Amino acid sequence: MWVYHYNFKTKEYSGTTKARINPLETQRYGSPVYLCPANATLYPPPYVPNPEQYMITWDDEKNYWKVELKSAPPIETILENDAETHTEPVLG
Repeated sequence: MWVYHYNFKTKEYSGTTKARINPLETQRYGSPVYLCPANATLYPPPYVPNPEQYMITWDDEKNYWKVELKSAPPIETILENDAETHTEPVLG
C-alpha cells in the first residue's frame, strides 16, 4: 500500500512512500492495517499527462485531489525577460 504526501501549507502533492503497517491494529483485526501520517492520504492522485503543467492539491474538506492548470506568467514578464536576453546581431 502507498501513502501520498502533500505540503502542509499549499496542499500540493509532494510524493509517495510505502505505507507502514500498524502492528497492534493488525493483530487486533487479523488483517493488515496501515498507518497514514499527517499531511498524507491513502487516495492516489489522478494521472495527468504533463505534470509540470498542472498543480495537484489535496482538498481536506472533500477528501479528493484537485487538478488545476498552472498559471502562466504575465505577458509583460515574458517580454521583459526576452528583452534582457535578446542581443542584436553584429554586422560585418
